[in-house]
Amino acid sequence: MRTVEEAWDVIGSVVKPLAPERVALGSVLGRVLREEVVADGDMPAFSRSAMDGYLILEGESERSLSISGEVRPSALAQMPTPGTAIRVFTGSAVPDVGVAVVMQEDVEREGERIRLIGAPDAGHIRTRGSHGRRGDVVLGPGMRLTPGCVGLLAAAGVSEPLVSPEIGVAHLATGLELVGHDAEPGEGQIRDSNSPMLEALLADWGASVVWHGMLGEDSEELHAAIADAGACGPHLLLIGGGASAGDHDHTAAALREAGFEILIEGVASRPGKPLIFGARDGLLAFGIPGNPLSHFVCFHLFVRRAIDLLRGSEPPQPTRLAVAESTTVRAASCETWWPCRLAWRGESPVAVPLPWRDSSDILCLADIGGLLRVTPHGIGADGASEVLLTRDIGVMEKETPADEAMEFSHIGASGEVRMVDVGAKPVQLRTAIASGEIHCRPATLAALAEGALPKGDVLATARIAGIQAAKRTAELVPLCHALPLDKVSIGFVVKRDRIEILAEVICRANTGVEMEALTAVSVAALTLYDMMKAVDKGMRIEAIRLVEKRKV
Repeated sequence: MRTVEEAWDVIGSVVKPLAPERVALGSVLGRVLREEVVADGDMPAFSRSAMDGYLILEGESERSLSISGEVRPSALAQMPTPGTAIRVFTGSAVPDVGVAVVMQEDVEREGERIRLIGAPDAGHIRTRGSHGRRGDVVLGPGMRLTPGCVGLLAAAGVSEPLVSPEIGVAHLATGLELVGHDAEPGEGQIRDSNSPMLEALLADWGASVVWHGMLGEDSEELHAAIADAGACGPHLLLIGGGASAGDHDHTAAALREAGFEILIEGVASRPGKPLIFGARDGLLAFGIPGNPLSHFVCFHLFVRRAIDLLRGSEPPQPTRLAVAESTTVRAASCETWWPCRLAWRGESPVAVPLPWRDSSDILCLADIGGLLRVTPHGIGADGASEVLLTRDIGVMEKETPADEAMEFSHIGASGEVRMVDVGAKPVQLRTAIASGEIHCRPATLAALAEGALPKGDVLATARIAGIQAAKRTAELVPLCHALPLDKVSIGFVVKRDRIEILAEVICRANTGVEMEALTAVSVAALTLYDMMKAVDKGMRIEAIRLVEKRKV
């Protein structure tokens, strides 16, 4: 019997990426990209108006202007002359330099003249290449293609990207007690819930069922069904049920008789302990225990990994999360992959164990968002454990513990805003670390590396601004305490498409310094934006967050 890691290693040693294929854009959703995609032109390809309005010369001194023409989308750009304005619309081409757009809401029009009542703004123009330049890498190999990726491929002029082939799966459900999910079960019978669930899981992971069968527990029928399934040319053969060592469990023997080499026969984990994995001439076979929860767990631990490897993508790894309500978790003699849901507690994601009775318990599957790894020793001493996510972490729900609901430290009993009294708290060495990102065009970051930005050493200036801001947080953020900071450090990491900012603040005080760290990152990012906006108007500040806080 193998551990889960040993089983992963076996699967990784056997499963190799399938040959990619070129597929029309309408059929690539969910496939894995197998090539680097570069922009075949600037994005946008030309400077264009971001709104309906009027194009005037930059620095135009007149407030009353005559309308000299109109440029509709798809027409060539025109340059206005002094004292004139050109009517433009969202998407209208405009000259690259020397012009500005005033919104139509900021003018009063009388016949063929307008009077400016608001200020023109060069920011109302989306400049050529502000999103990306010709030759920029816009998508990399290994990405699962989402609807947004499909749109980006179209914009980059890629009509038939090189992607992974669609993974074909033959599925065989076994068990004398099974009837179709749309049938009325008789005495001693149950509906087949595994087949629809597995079909949905496969579709969510870029695979599809190309052959399906359902039969009892006769070994001869199983041999014939395996032959029929293999004849349709699948990449994977999944057999549900019959994986244990009982008198009527024939999966392992039938696979051996069909020429499969059995590489895994049992894993030291639950649910799903009697897992079988084998291979024959490029066809992979899994024998999965028939209970619904075992089916679900084995799919995510093992079958999903094989699909990822076939598609040429990296299998997801467990992530370590804090565990809420860990007292509900029961350790066993072997490790358990405990169903859990995902939630936010404050600013941090947590795993919340779900109740389940046994591997046939299907009720917990509706809320499941991950599989919590529980070793024979239980949850880690730090109250955290590994979680294999079974859904996007972005869909986690926000939770507030009942004993914390509607308690706000800056609001008094009668609703008045107040400064929190921290006088009773001990003075301790407190540290907070915050991070953030400012996303830029690669050309902007190349100019930064070469020292070619017009405003000089922007990183040094941003570092000073962030340090000064941290020291003056109490002046910038209402109800923050003024603190004598011992240390403020700000670092930058320049990546291909962004600058990552990290700030650490240390202080001996009776309250935390997380606001000072967040302020340092925020002002450093704003300073970078201010100093580089002349060359890159498409920059965006993202992901400002508290990374860590501690006290000694």
